[in-house]
Amino acid sequence: MQVEVIGRRVEVPEQLRNAAVRKVTQLDKYLTGMDHGEVIFTDGNGHRAPVGCEVKLEGKGHVVRASASGHDPALALDEAVGRASVQMARLKKRLVDRSRPRHGAAPD
Repeated sequence: MQVEVIGRRVEVPEQLRNAAVRKVTQLDKYLTGMDHGEVIFTDGNGHRAPVGCEVKLEGKGHVVRASASGHDPALALDEAVGRASVQMARLKKRLVDRSRPRHGAAPD
């Protein structure tokens, strides 16, 4: 999976960039086949506004997006990756359930 880390109005340190790449590539364990990932860090519009983090994964016609915000970019990244993992698990369950017929259903 190719992972791109982008900073909008905020500088992303190398350590945070490496952590983002590592955490997003670990999401591949939920559902293989995601080709491209983006992690976007944004700064708030004011002095006390939190830092936002958005994780976007694309592959095989599916798009998963999760976002979070916090005063620390690392915490925002952890929260966004956690939300993306829940969405990936739900997507996999939906795809598996769709591919299997319902067992035990009464015939019409």
